[in-house]
Amino acid sequence: MGWLVYTPCTLAGRATSMVPDTGTPLADALLDSYKPGDDRFSLLGNATKDDVFAEPYPHIFKTNALPQELYDALAEAFPPMSKAFKRGYPKNNVRVDMPAFKTLKNYDPNTVSHFPVHALWQRFVDYHISSAFYQKLSELAGEHIRKSYGNAVVYGNERFKGISSRTLKRGDRKSSVDLDCQISYNTPTLTKSSVRGPHIDDSAKIYGSLFYMRHPNDTSKGGDFQVYNCNGACKPLPPSKIKSSAGHKVHTQFGSGTVSVAKTVPYQANTLVLFINSKRAVHGVTPRTPSRLPRIFVNLIGNRL
Repeated sequence: MGWLVYTPCTLAGRATSMVPDTGTPLADALLDSYKPGDDRFSLLGNATKDDVFAEPYPHIFKTNALPQELYDALAEAFPPMSKAFKRGYPKNNVRVDMPAFKTLKNYDPNTVSHFPVHALWQRFVDYHISSAFYQKLSELAGEHIRKSYGNAVVYGNERFKGISSRTLKRGDRKSSVDLDCQISYNTPTLTKSSVRGPHIDDSAKIYGSLFYMRHPNDTSKGGDFQVYNCNGACKPLPPSKIKSSAGHKVHTQFGSGTVSVAKTVPYQANTLVLFINSKRAVHGVTPRTPSRLPRIFVNLIGNRL
């Protein structure tokens, strides 16, 4: 497997590890069989309603989310971290995203050009901002989306006006839902730390999702996704106690004493967690032990318009 995740760089004066570039034969080989729009790209492709959990808030948990041959090919061609940074790495254990408008820059589904990322990745990202993906999500969790946000954002309802990707200038401004698919990194950890504790996301978000692509040489512990219960009424932390990540809004965060862990989704390869956002959807990431390897994943977002 010829992982392309790492490039020479320093973090706080220390060199991060580098995995040699051995090419992308697996990804190259799948370009003929995995055409643009192929439903096998879908992270929900083999999910069923048995994978949808209602408590403590609606969420989907799926291991082996992608066909193994596709996962291996995407892992091999995972974009170098240098694609996400203009100037080296930021500080210890922070989140950086490469949104769809960057991944799909100059994307042409009729070619196999690899700019700025491998064409297989472009097809994967393009699928997850498509009507086909949101239709499958609505089939699986539409009743939960409806309860929180009404019929207008459920695919297939007469009030649904379609999807858009605003940063790519796709879709109508009158669309119901805006989608993004981000290639994401948590930078290497120098000390045991969490990128973000218990919190809820912005109220405009319908769903959030993480698809983990842990490197096989990553021996760190932690970095797991946790689903929380509120113990009574969750008490938000004061602004002075909130840790923010570079480039991200400060979400409403909670002290660990006001929540309890309902489920832990391990940071492991080919594993998906997706949650329907609400005031009850408290989630976070467990502390990760020191590692020269980044925590790598795909971040899916659907916002109301």
